[in-house]
Amino acid sequence: MRETERGNDKAAPLGIAAFLYAAFVFLSGLGAWPLVDPDEGRNAEVARELLGVPLGWVPTFNGLAYLDKPIAYFHAVALSYSAFGVSEAAARVPTALAALLLCGLIYQFCRRHYSALVAALAVFVLASTPLLLAFARIVIFDLPLSLFVATAILLGFEAERSHGRARSIFSVLGAAAAGIATIIKGPVGFLLPGLVLGVHGWLTPKLLGRPRRPSAFSPLGVLVFFAVTLPWFIGLSLARPDFPQYGLIEETFRRYSTTAFHRTAPFWYYGPVLLGVFFPWSALLPEGVFRAWQLRRRLKESDLLFAIWALVVVVFFSTSRSKLPGYILPGVVALAPLAARVFVAAIQNPSGAAARLVRRGTLVLCFLTLIGGSFLLANALAPEAMRSAFRIHGSEFHRLQPIFLPVSVVFLTATLVTAFALRVRRPAILFGVFTLLPVLAVIAGWHGLKEAATVGSTFSLVRQMPELSDDTRVACLECFPPGLPFYLREPVTLFSRDGREMTSNYVMFALREQGGISNLDRVSESNDEPFAAGRVVHVSEVGAWLQSSPHPAYLISKRKGQARLDSLATVYGSTVVELRRGWWGVELPASSDSAPTTATQD
Repeated sequence: MRETERGNDKAAPLGIAAFLYAAFVFLSGLGAWPLVDPDEGRNAEVARELLGVPLGWVPTFNGLAYLDKPIAYFHAVALSYSAFGVSEAAARVPTALAALLLCGLIYQFCRRHYSALVAALAVFVLASTPLLLAFARIVIFDLPLSLFVATAILLGFEAERSHGRARSIFSVLGAAAAGIATIIKGPVGFLLPGLVLGVHGWLTPKLLGRPRRPSAFSPLGVLVFFAVTLPWFIGLSLARPDFPQYGLIEETFRRYSTTAFHRTAPFWYYGPVLLGVFFPWSALLPEGVFRAWQLRRRLKESDLLFAIWALVVVVFFSTSRSKLPGYILPGVVALAPLAARVFVAAIQNPSGAAARLVRRGTLVLCFLTLIGGSFLLANALAPEAMRSAFRIHGSEFHRLQPIFLPVSVVFLTATLVTAFALRVRRPAILFGVFTLLPVLAVIAGWHGLKEAATVGSTFSLVRQMPELSDDTRVACLECFPPGLPFYLREPVTLFSRDGREMTSNYVMFALREQGGISNLDRVSESNDEPFAAGRVVHVSEVGAWLQSSPHPAYLISKRKGQARLDSLATVYGSTVVELRRGWWGVELPASSDSAPTTATQD
């Protein structure tokens, strides 16, 4: 599977095409959709509140200390705001750029250890992997984390294979990358690279029958790692003395080892998840894993690195008691070069073992696109019959109805094209189908997906709110749309029994430690005015809050607080308006001494 330098030159235009494709996929239309709750609205607002405090250690959300995640990623988003203005697109720029940098990293490594053709195809695979495609376009930590975890692993691999000054440089840079990953999302930033490199160093001599290489870890690398991470950890611990207990015990140990975060799933959870988030490339996985094990002693050391990398990440999170699909993104990244390797072998030898593997995987893909396309087409043509036959419930089905027909056309067309390519035995055409299928499906369903995202976003609430005066205080009754402070460009007041509507584990931790919601103002970053924006108030005090505030108020509620909202509207002579399905709002005038409060008490 080696190429000559001349072959590398021929593959150079394909590399350019791969990066143009990736740039289109990751960057186009970044601001076309509103922020999707809860993660995007919350993360974008935390970064907005960092504007003007470039060296701040304590991020805030709605005016309250927010220690759920480290601060590095929030500062990156705040920097984007400074450059491009506060907007949805600017909030998403750091993740999109991280995706492009990740493609560049994998390209350079594959070009160094394989060939320019493998490198170019690996970029195509990355850009058409659904999980990476989705996470590159939203305000979330996982892609920047994956970039620096991958950097640490690949630099560590290079350090193991190098000597002298080169080894020291690779080791130090890898340690710095692990440090940056740590201040993006916590201890997982150094645990994943450490585990991958450790398992690789232990298994490689056994599987390949080669002498064990020196470890990538070095005393200087350890010093560099702590030089990157300790200023943040110490600074935040001094500002918030409860952070070490929360960050190390609650957010890390208890998240991994207990069900306290309510994200439990069986051990095998990531099996089907991996097949979905790596589709259509996952059609190659079952036989690919089997063949790789058969040929394990003939693998290149870099092949073994990628295989161990993916396996370690999946196993690590499978043993965790807290599971979400996006957690395995750092491992999914490692599968792209392996898929590219298989396709390059198939293209270069259409009658070889790799080509047969690709054809069998394509048969699986052909079957899945036929079944999936037919199912979507039936849902588009007879939605009620399908809902009844398959007992489909929930509003999501109705929201996604507009995408069924165009996406079904993409899937069924892919079925026909793959059938033709299988008949003429053209692996290059098959690679094109694998590459284009996810992106064309997104393009075909773009308008429907955009509308579904808009309906479920805080933006749709704000759009239905009346124009408010500058002194109007917005408050939420036992609900909290995470994107509301972002779209209003200011914190809001939350009336709650326990603060859980904030969806912040740190806020819940602070409540437990400090004895209840009445003491929550201790973790507030706002001023001491009793009605300061961002204050969380017990729901039983809503009447007193309204009576004492000299400002008009606009209250938002879901069904849980609708009766209380109706009662307040009656007291103040206002009318409750439905903002969207399941959400209501009412504008209340500035209070007078004659307005009673008993109607709002428990």
